[in-house]
Amino acid sequence: MGVSNLLKCVSLKSHKGSVVAVDAMCWIHRGMISSAVANVTGEACDKYIKFIISMLAVLLSYDITPIMVFDGYEMPSKERENQSRSDRRNKARAEALEMIKKNKGAINTEIMRKCMQAISITPEVIARVMEICREMNVRVLVAPYEADAQVAYLCRAGIAHAAISEDSDLLAYGCPRVWYKLERDGRADEISLNFNSHPDVKCSKGLLKGISHRMFVAMCVLSGSDYDDGCHINGMGIKLAHRFILQYETVPAIMAELEENLSWAKKLPTHVTLKQLEDHYLNVSKIFLHNVVYDIRTNSLTHINPIPHGEQNLDIIVDLCFRIRQRADFNVVSAGHVNPRNGEPLIYEITPNDKMLTEGMKFADLEGVVSAGTREESEPINDLLLQTTLVEQPKEAVENYGGELLQSIASELDFQNIIGSDTDIVNPPSAVLSTTSSTECDYSVVARTITEDSTTSISTCDEFYLPTKSQKGRVRDLINSSERVTIVRPKRACVLRRAML
Repeated sequence: MGVSNLLKCVSLKSHKGSVVAVDAMCWIHRGMISSAVANVTGEACDKYIKFIISMLAVLLSYDITPIMVFDGYEMPSKERENQSRSDRRNKARAEALEMIKKNKGAINTEIMRKCMQAISITPEVIARVMEICREMNVRVLVAPYEADAQVAYLCRAGIAHAAISEDSDLLAYGCPRVWYKLERDGRADEISLNFNSHPDVKCSKGLLKGISHRMFVAMCVLSGSDYDDGCHINGMGIKLAHRFILQYETVPAIMAELEENLSWAKKLPTHVTLKQLEDHYLNVSKIFLHNVVYDIRTNSLTHINPIPHGEQNLDIIVDLCFRIRQRADFNVVSAGHVNPRNGEPLIYEITPNDKMLTEGMKFADLEGVVSAGTREESEPINDLLLQTTLVEQPKEAVENYGGELLQSIASELDFQNIIGSDTDIVNPPSAVLSTTSSTECDYSVVARTITEDSTTSISTCDEFYLPTKSQKGRVRDLINSSERVTIVRPKRACVLRRAML
């Protein structure tokens, strides 16, 4: 976009005692890079788990408490994109195995590159990472759908001070502070977006002055996303989308301008009408504005932003809410005891080697920090998650969303009747049920109004368990000894400035 000073080099040293939300899937993928060949050949490998433990050790050394967030149910609107990615991984895997066979087991640069393209994160890998996290007293949280949406919500709600990720989608979800490219020296690249709590209020200062969260989302969607489904406008990149959104502000206004411009009219998708294209963009925008997330303070499902009365183009959100209503007790899923993709239990038994890797490394109990937060009370809002007959509602009722608060769906949810990923689970093992929280999950949506003051109430951890001197030494040894993931990254500006002094 031609925006200067967007990235700022920060040190975790300046954020001691804070709580951070970590996109665990990004860390797992980074760790898998160093064991890409083993991932393809099926050999046992500890490199990825050592990487994750070493990154957690970095946070521990700076007294920072993490919340590890994992992906939940698959987004139905991304099925085609996810299938395409899966096909590419399978193709790369087959090619990598063939190359390894021809090269008689010797690994060269080309084979390594092909193996990296074939990296697949299995349920077994996720189960192991989750159990290692629990061993270190790290809070594990499975998102209803996208991990990046959940991470953004934790930061927007003031539960977490910052997000750690490699995914740019966090910005579209309105995450106020993201740390990218976190390294073992505790340095990271920070992007801060000072969006107002209301999606239609424009920023009054900073890099996004004059742009609201809704405008920013529209800009991202216009430039291209995983939800395009063949509806991308040829030649529309982030710079042009930024220019258009600054000038016209809304998607309908931009579509009207493109239709009248002959050069742009030729670039519009031909398999859909202009109205269908406009509705598609508006629907996708709602994913980033109102996606379904989980509030760990109240054990309830909610939206990133409350849905205002009269909101239109909610087809995708209606579908997400309807699907989540028919799944298992989400309190069990969110705790990481059930695989949301197939309904099977996620079980991993800690080994002596795992205990040795995590010995002496324990984080503070997050529950006391979270429960200490205050939430501003507001009038109840009508929410799609509370509706009992979504499929029977006429289109007008969805488009003109609003009205009385409907009854909770908690009574409708039955753990013995799971619908998810074409696989049902009946009577799950008692061992799985016994590990869940004793607090009953409340499926009512919490009425909330986020204010600027409410985002600073519980993002610090005053009762952090300070490590002893010997534990600090052990943490530092682990950080230094753990195999580094080799990723080509540009030199940070702050590093270059220090080198020039």
